[in-house]
Amino acid sequence: MKDKSGLLAGGTAITTTTAAAIPSDGMAGSDGDLLLGAAAITDFVNELSATRVNRRQVYYWLEEGHLPSGKLGMKFVGSKCAIRERFAKLTKRAASPSDDPCSSVAPRP
Repeated sequence: MKDKSGLLAGGTAITTTTAAAIPSDGMAGSDGDLLLGAAAITDFVNELSATRVNRRQVYYWLEEGHLPSGKLGMKFVGSKCAIRERFAKLTKRAASPSDDPCSSVAPRP
């Protein structure tokens, strides 16, 4: 529970993210893996695909769980790595360490 001092019970400080901290292109994180919003996810899907898809189609895929994502408030949040893995799985691409779509992404601690 939060008290008026901005601390959680037990003395843990909380921080907030302002709109200025979220890049206008919808991508965040030091490696640019995080996609914020359906528009950024649509742009990334279109980078991967030879066929263009519109934002409404991607939004439907996100709503139905066809693309890996989560929600942060009202915005969808996706990962480039997870989306690449999903497309690789759909196309049944052979899995070898050199073909790992996320090999350039640093492991999480």
